[in-house]
Amino acid sequence: MSACEHYQQQISQLLDGELPPEQVQTLRAHLRTCPECQRVYDLSLIHISEPTRLGMISYAVFCLKKKKK
Repeated sequence: MSACEHYQQQISQLLDGELPPEQVQTLRAHLRTCPECQRVYDLSLIHISEPTRLGMISYAVFCLKKKKK
């Protein structure tokens, strides 16, 4: 396993809140120096934020509809 593969697995653990604090610091230091791993991290953030964003939009539409009544 390459170093980047190891760090990319840690990205998933980080986003799940399962990465120990000392490993978080090491991962963040790697992300500052590795464009490929930073790209994987950025794409992971986009992926997990989509349902949240859709939920916010749905709630906003619900509030607007409720306000009209």
